[in-house]
Amino acid sequence: MTPEKDTQSSLGKALQRIFQQEDLIRNIEAQDSTNSFFMSDIRREILFHLVGSPCDHLRGIAGHVSVKPPSANWHLSLLSEAGIVKSSTFRNRKVYWITGLIDNEHLEYLSLLRDKLDHDILRSLAIDGEMRENTVSREFEIKQQTAFKRLHYLENAGLIKGSGKGHGKLYAISQLLHELDSHYKDKAYDNQLAFMELLIKDGIRPKLRKRNGSLLYIDLNLPGGNERRKLQFNPIADVLAGMK
Repeated sequence: MTPEKDTQSSLGKALQRIFQQEDLIRNIEAQDSTNSFFMSDIRREILFHLVGSPCDHLRGIAGHVSVKPPSANWHLSLLSEAGIVKSSTFRNRKVYWITGLIDNEHLEYLSLLRDKLDHDILRSLAIDGEMRENTVSREFEIKQQTAFKRLHYLENAGLIKGSGKGHGKLYAISQLLHELDSHYKDKAYDNQLAFMELLIKDGIRPKLRKRNGSLLYIDLNLPGGNERRKLQFNPIADVLAGMK
């Protein structure tokens, strides 16, 4: 067995032991559930949302958890004060992510993915292979000037590449996006471990149902009943889904 496969196998076994709660729960002191951050339905929804959609902004988070922005802001403030969530500002919008799950140098790239139009343009490029400015304009029913600005911004950020000149320029997904995808696939093990530890320390005892690469399926035994979750630990996966 190669050193890489041996490391992967050892890590996989350690992850399985932890998820089966054979040793981690005995070593981690769980918080009293009355002081739990994530017994709150709203904070739990925010946490799970930020696993797969890091660097989302306030209105995006509020919309996902179905609360008004002031309410989401209050819960995010509590999570930030506890060191569970961090924030920064990009393109005049404050974005949030779970501490330790995202590399600082990737924050700006991931914040672009939370913009619906930018996200959808990237997904279409991944599916279609190449697109021109006028094609983007027609597909998303936006002005050609708006399509040019978005494509230009994504190209300057390094997430897409262009070939040719003028309005006939062809755009495609860049190597950087593939590198980000590979990075977070490789980091999924460590992030899943850190996330499970966060839940356990908070007083929630998650149980593994299945793990498939960067996807994690868990059960939560909560006062209101059993809750099943499917969590994606690769924030690039959705963008590249369906890529040719």
